[in-house]
Amino acid sequence: MIRSIQTAVSGLQASANRFANAAQRVVTASQPQTNLRTTANSAYAGDLAKPRPVSLAAGAPYMQTAGLPDAIVDMRTATHSYKANLAVLSVAEEMSRTILDRKA
Repeated sequence: MIRSIQTAVSGLQASANRFANAAQRVVTASQPQTNLRTTANSAYAGDLAKPRPVSLAAGAPYMQTAGLPDAIVDMRTATHSYKANLAVLSVAEEMSRTILDRKA
């Protein structure tokens, strides 16, 4: 029983991280391509280091829009995954409660 709860919580965390990464890709998809450098602490807090724009030979910044549909699909997939893990957690909690009620 404990194992299923641990697995569900791990899945919830992974889904939340996947959603956050996809959301960040959605936000940056319509912005000019930049070379972003982050540190572990600042990336977690959502703070990005100073970006340096990367330009094409024509002088116009490259617009990264090809990844937008993929990012939106990833967000939807992460949402469904989160809901599924939440359902597993709810069932495991209910099963634990039933077992404790029968022993009492």
